[in-house]
Amino acid sequence: MLHIAPISKNANIFTHPVNKFLVKQLQVPFIQKITEYELAKFDRVLKEVIQKIADLPENWDAYQASAVEKDVLKNTQELLLKLPLRFKKYLNITDITPTPNGTILLEWNKDNNFLLVDVGKQGITIASNNLQKNVPISEAFPTLVQCLENFYYDGVS
Repeated sequence: MLHIAPISKNANIFTHPVNKFLVKQLQVPFIQKITEYELAKFDRVLKEVIQKIADLPENWDAYQASAVEKDVLKNTQELLLKLPLRFKKYLNITDITPTPNGTILLEWNKDNNFLLVDVGKQGITIASNNLQKNVPISEAFPTLVQCLENFYYDGVS
């Protein structure tokens, strides 16, 4: 199950504990806006980030966090590698974060709205300002693309 903490309008991405961890401990490059050059590197950098998350041990956050299982890593990588570039450009590498319960959280933002995708072993949970939906992994990709279409091009999901 997805736990959503309130997101402050004035939140600084560098002060978010998981992002600080990714940027400093995992040495993940912070990309504020992905340029065309960065888009070309996105898939390579994505694989590096997934590998660094894969290398996290149990209790990686010192608060009994679970390690991320191989199926979760595989599901996340497959979803993101298949995404059209028009959606990859909105995803910062630091918005791909492990969660304490062994899943991976993806976050897209637009104005004061958000779209969160919690990728698990069996499926994904998609949540936004006014949506929460559990989707089996077999339906995850088309559902995610449709939600991103709605979020960025037809209004907020």
